[in-house]
Order: sequence, then C-alpha cells, then structure tokens
Amino acid sequence: DIVTERFDAGIRLGQFVEKDMIALRVSPDMRMALVARADFAANIAPPPTPADLAALPCIALRLPSFANTLAWEFADPQSGKSLKIQPDGQFVCNQNALVKQAVQAGLGLAWLPRDMAAAELARGEWVELLADWAMRYEGYYLYYPSRRADSAVFRALVACMQE
Repeated sequence: DIVTERFDAGIRLGQFVEKDMIALRVSPDMRMALVARADFAANIAPPPTPADLAALPCIALRLPSFANTLAWEFADPQSGKSLKIQPDGQFVCNQNALVKQAVQAGLGLAWLPRDMAAAELARGEWVELLADWAMRYEGYYLYYPSRRADSAVFRALVACMQE
C-alpha cells in the first residue's frame, strides 16, 4: 500500500493497480512462455496440456513476498479460461535471472516472461512449449495518488516514463 507506507508511486501489472490511483502505462502487455533448452526438450515427451507438467522437472520461482512458489498460469486455447498450475520445482530460485540460468544449465522447464527468453528462442537454443496456452497480462503501470502530481520532481519522473 503506497499510501500507508508513504511512497510517492509504485509500479505494478495493470490488474494489480488499485482503482483509486492514477495510472500511467509504462510497458506493453506481458506474454508468458513455458521454455526449456532445446536439447532438454528433445529428450522429453512434449506436454499436451499444463496438467501434464506434473511429470516433468520444473524450475520454480519463490518471491520474497510469497510464502509458496509462484503458480504458473495458462489460458485454455479453447475456452480462454485461466488455469493455474503449482509446479513441483525440483529447483527453486528467488529471481527470474536465476531461473533463466537454470534453464540454460538444462535443469528443467521454466515459466518466464517471453521477452526474457526472446534472444535464446530466436537463436534456437531454447524452445517454447504449450505456446497456444500462453498467458498474457496487462502491462506495467506507474501508479500514484492524485496528491503526488503537484510535485515538480514527480512530474519530471512521469514525463521521463512517458518517453
């Protein structure tokens, strides 16, 4: 709560911005991707659905703000309904950068923002699995209470973020 904690502003995915805040979009939508190193993926049966991930080695993410590992979310290509999977991570990291290193080391499958995996996917080092199930999230927003807009420094920050 940026008001209670006396912050000037915050940055969150659009779906998590409180409705009473002023919000300025600062990124495009985020598409998630289930990825693996190409040689790792060649040695497993591709999962037909997210439910089939339970039998595969997954690299999980545990953020400091969560008690559990982060659930992986997918969008059913038929119905569009959201499906959450709690991966049984044989390897657990606390940062996406470490998840990315674990994928590169061939330790398993990972669920990452696609832009974090774009270079490896483009080079053919990694492959994307369940691409038709990929989840999309509304992009990031700078959000703030209206009383912050009167500060010259804050207006400069907003102007910089809009560039």
